[in-house]
Amino acid sequence: MTEPELIRRNAIGLFADLEAYFRFVSQRDVGPHIFGFTDYVWDCLETVILGGKAFWTPGPECYEPLCTPIITKLIGDCLMCIFDANDFYHDSMIELCDRLRAFGKGFGVIVLNYAKILPQYTLPHRIKIGMAAGEEYFQRSDRSKLAYRDAPMWECAAQNLALAERLCSYCKRARPISFIASRRIPVSSSIIEDYGFIEAWATAIPDGENERVIIDAHDFYAIDNDTRQELFWEA
Repeated sequence: MTEPELIRRNAIGLFADLEAYFRFVSQRDVGPHIFGFTDYVWDCLETVILGGKAFWTPGPECYEPLCTPIITKLIGDCLMCIFDANDFYHDSMIELCDRLRAFGKGFGVIVLNYAKILPQYTLPHRIKIGMAAGEEYFQRSDRSKLAYRDAPMWECAAQNLALAERLCSYCKRARPISFIASRRIPVSSSIIEDYGFIEAWATAIPDGENERVIIDAHDFYAIDNDTRQELFWEA
């Protein structure tokens, strides 16, 4: 049996999850409309990454393209992306963080816009986004359904996605945070502060060790004191 071809590279994992999705899909006669809504949400998130008009931001802003994911996977209420860390230039990583934060904060506008089409249904009202970085393993696989640009099919060990998914759970517990990223992403501390983020230690990651993270500074101090002390240490 031939050993699979393995590639090791530095990667960025992004995991986005719609909150209250089960409540949405459990509504009577909503079935034919589920894909319309999820496609709409993920198209908006694609604008964050690939550029376009971000109508949910003040202005609104018109984003320039940042970086094309090497792997993208959609499963119902979840979007998973893997980026090659080497594809990011200078400040584009912190720019992605800034856009993802704005996406989370502006998600209510996104939902209200689609509610004009489906006023009779209760739509998911919040999105949670986690991001992590580190070494990742890929292998060529004819069985994989993941797209690796225009190259042959690849599958990923997804170490970073696993951490990004666990960071998403923090967003649910630590309202009003909607975006959280591992501090392993390649950005400097001075740039983090310039963009209004703060560094902290996440101390209650499910099945994991403490992780240094970056989150919106205003949102961090808006968490109630007991929850903040339970979930974080200030860096």
